[in-house]
Amino acid sequence: MQKRRDNTSDIEIRSFLDYIKNKRPTDNFTHTIDLAVKKVKTDESLRGIFMCEPIRIQDAKWAARVEAAKKLLVMNVLSHEQIAQAEDLPLKKVKELAEEIAAEKKQ
Repeated sequence: MQKRRDNTSDIEIRSFLDYIKNKRPTDNFTHTIDLAVKKVKTDESLRGIFMCEPIRIQDAKWAARVEAAKKLLVMNVLSHEQIAQAEDLPLKKVKELAEEIAAEKKQ
């Protein structure tokens, strides 16, 4: 019984990979995917969402690097230059963050 289930799974995986390579649906699953892809390509409202996704991802990565830099500044174990290099941030940004943290500590 287990062998048959694995064989079915292999066929489905092959079908999916074939769809990715050739852009031709060969079963119900890949046909469903194909319809969804065509809908996204033709629906202007969905298209806008997907066009902006790389920007959202880039913004999230930037925010994560800034947060990591803040944590490193609070730990006070690395220089500003080392933090800038480690988090791939401009040195000016790290210095601004350091000033913000210092101002928060004074309050």
